[in-house]
This record gives sequence, structure tokens and C-alpha cells, in this order.
Amino acid sequence: RNYLIRKIDTQQNVTTVAGKGTSGYLDGLAAQALFGEITGLVATGSTLYAVDQTNNSIRKIASGRVSTFAGSSTRGSTDGTGTSARFYRPHGIAQDKSGHFYVTDSYNHLIRKIDPSGKVTTIAGTGQSGNTDGPALQAKLQYPKAIIVAANGDIYFSDAAGSSIRKAAN
Repeated sequence: RNYLIRKIDTQQNVTTVAGKGTSGYLDGLAAQALFGEITGLVATGSTLYAVDQTNNSIRKIASGRVSTFAGSSTRGSTDGTGTSARFYRPHGIAQDKSGHFYVTDSYNHLIRKIDPSGKVTTIAGTGQSGNTDGPALQAKLQYPKAIIVAANGDIYFSDAAGSSIRKAAN
């Protein structure tokens, strides 16, 4: 691990976009920012959103600066806005056409939605580990990981311990 976010252009040139190269948790100038384990990334124009799994947060990289978009280094399971929200080892991230983000909150066994202002809400899962289908907030998930949003708004995610691909209708 090198704790960097890097870019490869069409000529295969590699440049560092953000990170100092050591593990930690620090917002600020992109070159000085510290990250833990980055497990997901979404680009929206020139802005990047990165899932910092070990720091239980979603980080935003824009205009040469890194900030915490949602979550904090304190793990938990709390809906809220920005750094008042809590995740526990989030893993994957996807974005829909309206600019909303969907995050697999892996160790909380939840799917979370983040609106463009940073407001986090739980949209699927009870928070208890399991493999039970049903209405989204009554379904039990087991360590969701990868996630995508289909063109019609349906959300598909891998349920790692359940060895399955699951769907949450939007």
C-alpha cells in the first residue's frame, strides 16, 4: 500500500492526485493529505470521491484539496450530515444520474445513500448480519462490498459473506 490516489492518463503516464504516501487521516492540501485503505472511487467532473475504509469515511478531492465529505475516523452507524454521519469500514461507492452516492457500509451490513450536500441515510439493511430478502430496510445483508447503480436507478451490490449479488430497487 502506498496510501496515494494516482491517475494514469491515456499515454500511461502516472501522476499522484492526492496523498503524502503514509497511512493516516488528514484533510488539507492534496499533497499533504493522509489516507487509510482506499477501496472505492467515483469521479464527477474534476472532483473525486474516495471511500477511505480504514478511516470510516468518504473523502472528497477537489481543487487541490482533500476534505471529509461524510463520516469520520470514528466508526459507528449513524445517519447524519457530513462528519456527523458514521460508517464502519465502508467499501464500495457508486453515483446515480441525480448526483446521489450509494455506499456499501460493509461492517454495519447496510447500504447508505449520500445526497449532494453530504446527508447520509440508510436505504437497505437492518444492521444485523444475514441473508434475508424483503423490503429494503427489513432485509439482512452480510458484508456488502461492490455496488453499481443501473440506468433505471436500481442498485446492485455484492453481498460478500452471502456469496450473492443483491438488488435494491430505488
